[in-house]
Amino acid sequence: MNGLLEVFYDDHEHALAQLNQLEKYLEYIKKNGEAEKVRIQLISFSKFLEIALDIHFVQEEEALFPLLVQKIGPNGPVMVMEMEHGDLRESQKALKALLTKEELDKEAILEHGGRILSVLREHIAKENQVLFPLSERVLTEEEWKQAEKIAGEIALGQKLA
Repeated sequence: MNGLLEVFYDDHEHALAQLNQLEKYLEYIKKNGEAEKVRIQLISFSKFLEIALDIHFVQEEEALFPLLVQKIGPNGPVMVMEMEHGDLRESQKALKALLTKEELDKEAILEHGGRILSVLREHIAKENQVLFPLSERVLTEEEWKQAEKIAGEIALGQKLA
């Protein structure tokens, strides 16, 4: 396995652990009917997700997806991943906005948090089981080097969107 895919798989493992924590916080809200006691944990999760979206998603969108589009076309897996990235960005922004309010809207937090939970888990599964194995099959060693260079620049903050 090449280095960039290893980074992506590691990012996914970290994200899944964070999603397990989010699930616990949402269960607490459902069970106890209040969100204030888990506000700081939800804020921390929201910040994690914001950072992940600003780096991991951009790495995929600028380093991996363009190369895949050249090989398999713009429709199909790449289009689905990009749509899900947009959906997750919107949900993260909505959750963050909810957490800045003095009075927490439990139902809205459950809605947006639940959406992030389900969409991101499914998204990771699709990438791990479909997109990344496909990438390994269709991209050349030279293309992987190109993708790694771009992804490295993004991680260093030189190409952040």
